[in-house]
Amino acid sequence: MGRIIGIDLGTTTSEISYMENDEAKIIPDCFGNRIVPSVVGKKEDGTVIVGQVAYNQLIPAPDRTISEVKRLMGSDTLIPLGDKKYLPHELSAMILKELKNYAEDYLGEEVTEAVITVPANFNNSQRKVTKLAGEMAGLKVERIINEPTAAAMAYGINNLQKEEKILVYDLGGDGTLHSRGNIGYGAGREKVWQQRTEADWFVKQDIIHIRNVLGVPCGNYLCHRR
Repeated sequence: MGRIIGIDLGTTTSEISYMENDEAKIIPDCFGNRIVPSVVGKKEDGTVIVGQVAYNQLIPAPDRTISEVKRLMGSDTLIPLGDKKYLPHELSAMILKELKNYAEDYLGEEVTEAVITVPANFNNSQRKVTKLAGEMAGLKVERIINEPTAAAMAYGINNLQKEEKILVYDLGGDGTLHSRGNIGYGAGREKVWQQRTEADWFVKQDIIHIRNVLGVPCGNYLCHRR
């Protein structure tokens, strides 16, 4: 078994990591960025581009650029990109393939296995197509892990001598999930529960707070939708 990478396939951005000396380290993209935009695009000649390069043409070439495809994972929605249409997991596979390439260039070795995180409220269909996307990218997906659970495990692995309860907030681009975990000796014993909160709720609260501080009246929609 070779080195296994960890991938956070996010709605707006994605990240890759690997373990070195019992410590997780982030793998940068070809520009040195630790966070990769989850964006897929095509150049005028039809060449597929992913990440920062695709993000740069999001505004000037919206007909050849797709973002936030994760919101449609598990659906049969056909997404137009250039002169072709793709299923959501096919576009996610392009992102995962690019992340795989970044990892191989950085580590100087072939990478064939990965653990991928998904939202805790992903259903079985969404998890299956996420795994399929990984396989299409040339990866053997060893495990699909809930995002807040992965965060709890990352905390727990460095605090194995403590017996404690923790609460993890996953403030994602597509919503907010909460996980409660029991961290104890040897391994985390997590009991995960989640609640979906639309991400724009936090934006609304920020707007309300800023307007209150500045003394600017806010509209009824913002003030009363708590």
